Amino acid sequence: MAYVFSLHHELARKTLHILTVVIPLAYASGLPRSILVAVLAVLSVIAVAIELARVRHARTRAAFQRAVGHLLRPHEREQWAGATWLILSFLAVVVVAPRPVAITAMWAVAAGDAAAALVGRSVAERRVDRTRKTIAGSAACFLVTLAGGVLIAALSPVEAVTAAVAASIAEWPQGGVDDNIRIVAAVTAVLLLWRQAFS
Repeated sequence: MAYVFSLHHELARKTLHILTVVIPLAYASGLPRSILVAVLAVLSVIAVAIELARVRHARTRAAFQRAVGHLLRPHEREQWAGATWLILSFLAVVVVAPRPVAITAMWAVAAGDAAAALVGRSVAERRVDRTRKTIAGSAACFLVTLAGGVLIAALSPVEAVTAAVAASIAEWPQGGVDDNIRIVAAVTAVLLLWRQAFS
């Protein structure tokens, strides 16, 4: 059975997601791609270094657990944390995707996924198939991603709906690939395929 955080703990966990909305917002406001890539590359190196250090050094692992252990899901205690995958996914999408696609993908995981978690904890008690996911949470992910696609990334309404559907579906599964990677990859893939097919 999936581990379920309380609303308080989920809010604390999603603080990083909420803070990282400044990245797609800055990119949408005209931040040069080269600068964003450089910043994300530095953050990625730091994040990976911490992950490797906590695997190899007991003192680093203990310090990491004291600092953020209460925010980790059980599997993150033995594997890389979601925050590391979040930064790496941001770097990857900015490198490979056009600006509007990258903005939408980053917004989907930073704001859409956070909205799904917080709404799912606060207004919906019933969970589907014994998972921690809820219909209300998925609807929140869809609406927030849709709004970001139209208002921030300047996608067409059809593209924004396509991205929002992809984010909502990718946010659902449990286990396997980290959802930060899954959401960014899904949104990026469907938008690139859509543009290739209809542009």
